[in-house]
Amino acid sequence: MEIFQKCIIFFILWTLLQELVPKGTFQKHMRLMGGLIFLLLFFQMLFGTERLLPSLYKNYYRRIVEDVTDEKGKEALYEEYEQQTRKQVEEYLKENGYQVAEVDVDLKADQIWEISVKLENVDEYDEIQVKKKLSDVYSLEESHINVES
Repeated sequence: MEIFQKCIIFFILWTLLQELVPKGTFQKHMRLMGGLIFLLLFFQMLFGTERLLPSLYKNYYRRIVEDVTDEKGKEALYEEYEQQTRKQVEEYLKENGYQVAEVDVDLKADQIWEISVKLENVDEYDEIQVKKKLSDVYSLEESHINVES
């Protein structure tokens, strides 16, 4: 029923447009364009492109997700996460007045497993404070945080 409604609406609009356009050369172009539009409408109804496009989008989205979730994609995501965490730790320590020489972050099963930090000009008390702060911020046990001077 929907197919017939679309065809009837199209023919009514097409007839109105043909009557509004002056006779002559434009009439030929109107017939050509009307025929092409009718063919597109017919093929859309015949092949159901309104159902085809969402399925194509789903397939495209699934491919993107598969690319990200394959091994190379996972490794790239882990590396990026590791780098971002390193930067965050370094910035956090610098904001708290520590001179950072080196930061290393190890991941295990998508989570931060260990943080190793080398600081300059700190005593043992500061090392303990840094461990406590990083433990609180990253929800790690202090045994998984190594601070060296």
